[in-house]
Amino acid sequence: LGEALGGFIAEGKEGTLVLTEVQAGAGYDLLAAQVLDRVPGALLYNGDAFARRVSALVKNGLRLFALVSLAGSLVLLLLVYRRPEPVLVVTAVLGLDALCSLGILGWLGVPVNLMNNVFILFIFGMCIDYAVFVVSAYLGVYAGREGDTGLAGGAATIAALTTIGGFAALIAAQHPALRSIGLTACVVIVVGLLNAVLLPPLAMRVFLWRNGANGTPTLRTLAGGLTGILFFGLALLVCRVLYMPWLTLRRADKAARRKALQSFLRWCCSFLLRRFPYGKRIYLDPGPHSFAKPAVIVCNHQSVIDILSALTLPADLRMVVKPWVWNSFFMGPVIREAGYILSDGENTEEVFARAADCLREGDFLLFFPEGTRSESGAISRFKKGAFEIAARAGVEILPVVMCETRSLIPKTGFWAADHRVVVSVMPRVTVAADPLETARSVRKAMEAEYERALAIACDGPEFLKRIRACYNYLGPSVESYAAKRLGADPACRLITGLVPRGGLIADLGQGYGLLSNILAAQSTRRSVVGVDCDPANMAVARKSAIFPERMKFEQGNILEDALPSSDTALLIDVLDRWPAAEQEKILRNTFNCLKPGGLLILRTAVINENGARKAPDKEYYLRSLEKIGFNNVLPRADLDWNSALAFTCERPA
Repeated sequence: LGEALGGFIAEGKEGTLVLTEVQAGAGYDLLAAQVLDRVPGALLYNGDAFARRVSALVKNGLRLFALVSLAGSLVLLLLVYRRPEPVLVVTAVLGLDALCSLGILGWLGVPVNLMNNVFILFIFGMCIDYAVFVVSAYLGVYAGREGDTGLAGGAATIAALTTIGGFAALIAAQHPALRSIGLTACVVIVVGLLNAVLLPPLAMRVFLWRNGANGTPTLRTLAGGLTGILFFGLALLVCRVLYMPWLTLRRADKAARRKALQSFLRWCCSFLLRRFPYGKRIYLDPGPHSFAKPAVIVCNHQSVIDILSALTLPADLRMVVKPWVWNSFFMGPVIREAGYILSDGENTEEVFARAADCLREGDFLLFFPEGTRSESGAISRFKKGAFEIAARAGVEILPVVMCETRSLIPKTGFWAADHRVVVSVMPRVTVAADPLETARSVRKAMEAEYERALAIACDGPEFLKRIRACYNYLGPSVESYAAKRLGADPACRLITGLVPRGGLIADLGQGYGLLSNILAAQSTRRSVVGVDCDPANMAVARKSAIFPERMKFEQGNILEDALPSSDTALLIDVLDRWPAAEQEKILRNTFNCLKPGGLLILRTAVINENGARKAPDKEYYLRSLEKIGFNNVLPRADLDWNSALAFTCERPA
């Protein structure tokens, strides 16, 4: 007995410790409080309470570990991608995986305990990897780098299946902890795999919309587009539910209701465009004299914004609409009450009669005679319907040019990008005896006015942001280079003032095609041919081409290959890549490719043995250019950048 009791008694210098067992049952907390009240220094041990305490500490630690690991993963992904969109896609996969997995585990009655908690975090990390594989594959294919989205999805599937095979064996284990770990791991991996192979392809198809044919959206531009859609939808709802019933009660005259509704639509469109983010809307000559009497307004058509821009003009407008607009639930009653005209393709005479009534009642009639939106911005052939209506009604044509509305919302686009939109109201035109001839002459005049408006639209920071957007999703190094050069290189701002607004431009050693994009965007009369020997540069330049129908990039050697015959040649930051002995050969090759009177814009530096750039000998290049045969050789200090010298010169006519 003494030996048995000795195990419960411990004597020390500060006192004697006595260990005793107590049956507390469910009243452990009450018993502990009573013991500590009577014996303040007592130490109490309970197995269940100790396990709960350790479990709580571990859970708190795991929660902190999960937050830190998630934050670290997101920071790492941002450093790798340099864009928030791919990171958002990966995060959405992880969040959806967690939500679905925990829901399924709860439905199966599997508790999230201390053991499988650790494995859940481990498995979630694997699911991030699956999503990264798929997202990176889509970005690689879009940028023209080697990659295969199907291969990435297959690799993720095989990796997941092999992992599932290992954990599935634990489900057959006798120990409940092992069985819980195996079942949890299998559920999380299966759900994560499904999310990784389903969600990223859908999301990347949105961000890489139509393979970038009309630009690509970002989170910022998607937010702008969504804001515009919500506002316009809310305006239609208010009009349909509140304003139109109020008009019916207050105004019995149908013509008065029509005028009031047209004014409401004009106010809504003006309010929306005045507050639209990411750019400016500029109106040229929209004075009252242009709208003093009814006319048929003809506009070129690039974007859905054309309609909103036309409705902001200071005139009561009606349009000819298609059946789907006429019969739509929200828009149909509004446009019918506003006096719009239905055209189903078979009621031509009815359309002509109602159009004549519209003009006779003092309203303007709006037409887009191209019949469809232009993807390239070029004004297509006009149909003669609007001009025949004007001739029959005896009214004039009022041409209105919509310039760069496609940069705000492109055709098939659903986002709002950086833009500078110009709406130019031209002088009225009297319809000739042949309406088709009038259509041709009006189109020609609008093309000339479009070119004038384009010089205004492609000026300012919005234009450079638009060029920068051409390089979205082409890789962190490409995007950072484009942003840096567009922000710092004076050539990006001044080059268009040096190059004629028409003709063929040879961009020799074009790199990523920044200057090619700038020059092609600033005039519809320019065509650009880029030549570069680097396949990676060629892939980026072709993918980023803002007007691919007027831009071509060829892989070649500017030293040895025959260069395309051109009106203007650019050698910007190219010669310093070549030895001094071969630079003169390149200049001679460039001289031979220029047409008589052609212009050369040259900028170059010298790279020393340490790789540093320094300014070249100005007199040497002046002598070399004159020796080759160039005239009017002028140094251009305004184009100097990064220790480089710039010159302009011409081939004799």
